[in-house]
Amino acid sequence: RLGLNNCIVTSNSPKELADNFNEYFDYILVDAPCSGEGMFRKDPLTICEWQENTPEMNSLRQKEILFYADKMLKNGGKLIYSTCTYSQKEDEDIVEMMLGNGYQLLKPNEDVLNNSRRGITDNTHFACRFYPFDNIGEGQFVCLLQKENDAKSNMEVSDFAENNVKLDTKQGKKAKKLQNLKIET
Repeated sequence: RLGLNNCIVTSNSPKELADNFNEYFDYILVDAPCSGEGMFRKDPLTICEWQENTPEMNSLRQKEILFYADKMLKNGGKLIYSTCTYSQKEDEDIVEMMLGNGYQLLKPNEDVLNNSRRGITDNTHFACRFYPFDNIGEGQFVCLLQKENDAKSNMEVSDFAENNVKLDTKQGKKAKKLQNLKIET
């Protein structure tokens, strides 16, 4: 769609990709599935899908994706991590995990810093939070990480393999009810 000839689109799992692209990429962009709290203002259905365990469930998915992204990224490679949520569990806590596994957080350029707020934990001050009351758009989180040249990851499958957190089946009923409401903007 953009005319790029050095890109591919797949529908493979992160594990399948990692099995075929070990330490292959210089850059990886992970726009992670998340609880979507930044979309509440724009998409009221997102509110119905959110539950108390949603950030926990998504942080496990994010850890799994990053576990395999780490395997695909070359030493010295860069990883962009982003979400559209405000959840510290899905944002800064995930970044902290990466910092403890052979990554460093890089400072974004001044334009990005001037249009965002910094991460909310001590080690994530170069992570960027974008709020709708500060800028045009919805809520986002983004950071740029670099894999150290001698990176030794301590991440293990057990960090996310317990991903047996299930969403409440009532969410579908709630979403249908909301679809029938007329929401004025």
